[in-house]
Amino acid sequence: IYILAIIVIIGFMIIHWIIDLIRQIVNSMRKPQVRRMRTNEVWQHTLTMVSFITLAISGFALRFSNAWITEFFFGWEGGFELRGLIHRISAVVFIVTVLWHLIFILFTPRGKAFLKDMWPNLLDFMQFYERIMYNLGRRDKTPQFKRFSYIEKAEYWALVWGTVVMIITGIFLWFDNYFSLILPK
Repeated sequence: IYILAIIVIIGFMIIHWIIDLIRQIVNSMRKPQVRRMRTNEVWQHTLTMVSFITLAISGFALRFSNAWITEFFFGWEGGFELRGLIHRISAVVFIVTVLWHLIFILFTPRGKAFLKDMWPNLLDFMQFYERIMYNLGRRDKTPQFKRFSYIEKAEYWALVWGTVVMIITGIFLWFDNYFSLILPK
């Protein structure tokens, strides 16, 4: 009876949560929405996000081949070979999407404006200090940010740095027979 009660109670909680989530989504869709990204930018963001997550899961599966998460995703007949294929396809999607974003920020007016607004400046450091003071109770108001806050800028540039490292090291590992001839181990 106890196990049945747990299943019924948890089951109804999950059903309630799903119904509530759907209502929240429907309500938010009815409100006027502010669109920060155009379709082109949404696709860049989505492909970067999905390919990065897929790369992380399939890459960690190689490094930590005995972990439970690896068993969950790839612990079946042919799973290891499929992991390599998925990882390489995701790498290609990731690189192509990064190149797409690079072309966007360098050669389109909207992309150039994005890059200009995303570039760190002295105001970001001042707002960082003001935000710390606000969080410590030393200021009455939090700073007002422009299009992007210093947090968003830091996240973006961390992604850029990480992407460069991932692509370079990934290419070295992908073509290790070639690079091991010209670079020391």
